[in-house]
Amino acid sequence: MLYLFILTLEILTDGFSLLHKYLDLFDSILNKTFSKLKKRFDEIEFSYLLWLSKWLQTLFTYNFEFSLIRKFWDIILFNNLDYILLISLAIIDYHQNKLINIKSLDEMVSTFPIIYEIGHKIDKTFEDFFDFIYKKVTSKKYQDLIKFL
Repeated sequence: MLYLFILTLEILTDGFSLLHKYLDLFDSILNKTFSKLKKRFDEIEFSYLLWLSKWLQTLFTYNFEFSLIRKFWDIILFNNLDYILLISLAIIDYHQNKLINIKSLDEMVSTFPIIYEIGHKIDKTFEDFFDFIYKKVTSKKYQDLIKFL
């Protein structure tokens, strides 16, 4: 637990330089890899960097159940802090079909605080959700992304 606290401090120190790096990289990757979703965010003027910064600053404790957070933390601790970005991308990947179909800024804003629950609404279990995240994070495509970090 102390190590996680230290990781959080690493994100928050030096004028938030690491946080800004991750936000910039996420924006770049989203633009290249999830261009339709990025276009939807832009069309409805949704600032996804606001919720992403909450995820990164709190190591996912802002929106997710602790049993899931612990699994995310295991991935981060086993690998390195850069995996926080890959987990964030995988979460968006999991929900992108739902998010692309959202028509308004109000609907998008009300969706993000409950993004984990969306998985349950489409009949996915907790384990299916985590398995998807884990498979994405460990996939070659995502492993190639880690080279940019």
